[in-house]
Amino acid sequence: MRKVAKKKILLNALLISAVALFAIFGFGNFARADFNPSNLISDGVFVNINKLDAAAIQRFLESKGSFLKDYSEGGRSAAQIIYDAAHGYGDASGSMNGIDINTSTGTVNPQVILTTLQKEQSLITKTSRDDNALSKAMGYACPDTGGCNPAYAGFTKQVENGAWQLRYNYERASGRGFPDFQVGQSFCFDDWNGTHCGTFSNRATAALYRYTPHVYNGNYNFWNLFNSYFSVDE
Repeated sequence: MRKVAKKKILLNALLISAVALFAIFGFGNFARADFNPSNLISDGVFVNINKLDAAAIQRFLESKGSFLKDYSEGGRSAAQIIYDAAHGYGDASGSMNGIDINTSTGTVNPQVILTTLQKEQSLITKTSRDDNALSKAMGYACPDTGGCNPAYAGFTKQVENGAWQLRYNYERASGRGFPDFQVGQSFCFDDWNGTHCGTFSNRATAALYRYTPHVYNGNYNFWNLFNSYFSVDE
């Protein structure tokens, strides 16, 4: 399946919103001293699609008390949808600009998907069903200004397209001739608490900033959640 032109427009607009800002953290002098905005996660961990099977994802959801543990869509559990997206099924498969993402490559570590679901809509810690949060679960096609694109509403579409987007960002981050979000490039992003600068130290970090172009309005949240949920040594 080739990704259509409208997705390219969405990509160029840097479509992922930094939501759940105050829902997850009360800001102040909150940042952990070991946070490095230039290195959010290693490349190896980011693309380890075999890190969790569907049963392990289900156990994780159960351990957090998430309503997703009992949620299903299209005959698949939330855990299965996440697993399938990590492995490039459905809308998590597609080609653009010479980058082909499919069931052979997969997309990203299921842990990355789970963390993004919490970062964007607090879906891991929500205990009661929230249809509004489900409709924009990964923040995909939800720009900072304006509403979300209804064509990508729904848990399955959000998870599959969001996973595809993250892997696409990863693949374009080095050696393909793109001008931005490249390994080794410097960056500065404006946040609620000022402008923060750094350098994209690896492809995974560049991918996450292209998905959410903020330091504390998104990527600190991702880093902190991921390191709280999972062992980075794995």
